[in-house]
Amino acid sequence: MNTIQQICIYLAIGFFWAGVIEHISTKWNVGGEWSNGERIVQATLWPIFFLKFVVSFWISFFGNNDDTNNY
Repeated sequence: MNTIQQICIYLAIGFFWAGVIEHISTKWNVGGEWSNGERIVQATLWPIFFLKFVVSFWISFFGNNDDTNNY
């Protein structure tokens, strides 16, 4: 696989990620309308934002389930 194909695959995953995040945020009314600049940043730096999303989800899902004080 040459470099151009790798870049295209990377950007395809990035634009898919940006589309998913845009759909989720507009469906749940989080933030405002997306600009093209935000889409491009999400698509190019998607590994960072994906990792942040996963870590935040993990912390919010498992961090708030403190069953030690339930009677």
